[in-house]
Amino acid sequence: MEVWLVNTAPIKSISRRKTDVKDAEWIAQLLECGLLRPSFVPPPHIRRLRMLTRYRVQLMADRTREITRLESMLEDASVKLSSVAASLTSVSARAMLGALINGESDPRVLADSAKGTMRRKIPALTEALTGHFRRPARAACPLHAEPNRGDRDRAG
Repeated sequence: MEVWLVNTAPIKSISRRKTDVKDAEWIAQLLECGLLRPSFVPPPHIRRLRMLTRYRVQLMADRTREITRLESMLEDASVKLSSVAASLTSVSARAMLGALINGESDPRVLADSAKGTMRRKIPALTEALTGHFRRPARAACPLHAEPNRGDRDRAG
């Protein structure tokens, strides 16, 4: 017996009383008349490749969502790092964000952690990093979960 996978969307558009038995009879009649053709089912290696591709696309979408969420959190804290840094995922931006998350609040110290060509932007970074990134924002930051310590700032 040869098994076919058939797309039933065109068949189901006909309005009539439907039951599973009547649908099965109708599909069998269409098949007998040669009005159905099997769907393409890719071989296993292609299915695996498609699964990996879909997974990669999903991971990239998740990454983009997290970066957007981080940017929104920074904007809410009046930290305008994204206006100076080309990307929040650059080495310099990640170093500054790591220091912010670990409790550093001095904009000059944060700006001084810039690397490479970003060092030319230290005055603009100092201004952009002036904000109020407090403990609740640090705890919710997608990059890093704050360790449970007793020396947290009390200002919240």
